[in-house]
Parts: sequence; structure tokens; C-alpha cells
Amino acid sequence: SSILALDPFRRELRNLQYSISGINILDWPVPFVKCDARKCSSVGQNATDFCSINVLALAPTISGQTDLVDAFEKYVNNAYPQLGNFNTYPIVKKFSSSSAVDEYVKHRDYGDIDKGRPS
Repeated sequence: SSILALDPFRRELRNLQYSISGINILDWPVPFVKCDARKCSSVGQNATDFCSINVLALAPTISGQTDLVDAFEKYVNNAYPQLGNFNTYPIVKKFSSSSAVDEYVKHRDYGDIDKGRPS
């Protein structure tokens, strides 16, 4: 069961020595920002290096059929209008097919923001 699988993780989070202010790690509704408070080592520490902004990859099941992809992108942008404020790279990235997503994540520069391939 998924609840049982999360239980050890939740116990670990309750025993953290430090936390990142403004982030409730047990109830965090922002799916694109992930922060790891386990990396904190002192009070008042800048936690920027412990956070990442993830990309939502969208691709049609059948190449060329983008109606659902376009509709879901519109839904996400309406639900999270602040996503438009990231001008360095798109938070929601559309691909032409699932194989294009595979190529993106298998590329040697995957995860390198400076090379335009954020994870």
C-alpha cells in the first residue's frame, strides 16, 4: 500500500533536526519545487542549494495528437499562473512524442540548466 510505503519516509521527516522555513514538508502543494531539508546543517542557513525546480514534460500518446496535451498545459498554466515568471527555461515543456521525452532525459546534458536541459 502507498500509505505504508510513505510511513518510514514520514517518520524520517518528523525527526529532522532542521527545517526550511515556509515549507511544510508533509503538506507541500507546489509540485514543481522540491526542497530537501535533510541537507540543512545549521539554523539560518540558505537553503537555495537544497531546492530544485522540476520540469513537467507533456507528450501525446500518439505522435501528432496534441489536443489533450494542449488542454492539460492550459489547465496547469491556469492552476499555477506563477509558472510564467520563470523566463530562464519553461517549467511546462511539450514534446512531440514519448520517444522525444526519452531522448531529452537520456541526453548527456540532462539536468544542466546552463545548457537548456533542466530536469
